[in-house]
Amino acid sequence: STLDLLYALYSVCRFSSNVSLSHSCRQCLVDVSAIAGDVFPDENARLAYLDHSLQSVLQLVGNQFSFRPDQDVSDSEYADVALIVLRLVTNFQASSVMRTPRAQAHLETLGGLTCNLMNLSSTSDDASVTEALDHLLESWSTMAVDLQMKEQDQTMLQALAPYTAKIMRAYIDKCLRDAVIEVEEWDADEEEHEDKSVLEERLTSLGCIARPLLGDALTHLAKLIYRRTEAFRGVLTQGSALHASQATIAIEQLLCLVGIAG
Repeated sequence: STLDLLYALYSVCRFSSNVSLSHSCRQCLVDVSAIAGDVFPDENARLAYLDHSLQSVLQLVGNQFSFRPDQDVSDSEYADVALIVLRLVTNFQASSVMRTPRAQAHLETLGGLTCNLMNLSSTSDDASVTEALDHLLESWSTMAVDLQMKEQDQTMLQALAPYTAKIMRAYIDKCLRDAVIEVEEWDADEEEHEDKSVLEERLTSLGCIARPLLGDALTHLAKLIYRRTEAFRGVLTQGSALHASQATIAIEQLLCLVGIAG
C-alpha cells in the first residue's frame, strides 16, 4: 500500500546524510496522518487503516523507545512522530483508537514513549522534545475527554484509565525532579522560565488526563504541591527578587495542581 511504501522509504532514509530527503519523506507521513472524512468504504476499513497507521508510526520508536540523544535523530523527528499520533487520535476519535485490533499494544507503546520523553525533557535542551511531549499529552487528554463525554464509552474509559494514571504519575515525578531547577531559575531573576500559554495548555491537558484515574499518583501529587509551596516560600523568605511573571506562573501552577488533586 501507499502507506507501507512511505514508511518503508522513511526507514531507509531516516538516518541518511541527505537531511532534506529525510525531512520531505517524514513530512509526507505527517500529511497522510491528516486523512479524515468519508474516504473509507466502511467502518472496518476505517479501523484497519487507523490500526495500521498507529502500528507503523509507533514502530519508528521501537520496543526500546529509540528516541535517545545518543542517536543521530533529526531535531524535528520527535515532534513529527508525536504530531502524527495526535492527528490520528483527533481525526479518528478515541473510541476508534480503543476499538482497533492492537489497541492495548498501541497504548503500551504510546505510554512508554510519553514517559520516556518526560525523562528526556528534564535533561535535554532540545525544544522538539518538549513540543513532542505536549503533542502526546494533548493526545492522551483528547482520548480521556472524548471517552468521558459518551456514556456508551465508559468501558473504554476504564480500559484507558490505567494508562492515564501511569502518565500522570510520570509527570508528577518529572515535576519533582525539575523542582530544584525551577527554584534556581527563580533565583537567577529571569523574566520568565517558561511560556505561560504553553504551560497553561500543558496543565489543562494533565487535568483532563488525571480525571479517569489518579491512582497512587495522588500521594505524589500532594508531595509535589508541598514542595512547590515550600520552594516558592523559600525564595520569598530569603529576600530574593521574584519577577511578577514568575510569581504568577508559580501560583497558577499550584492552583492547577490543587485542582487536579480535587
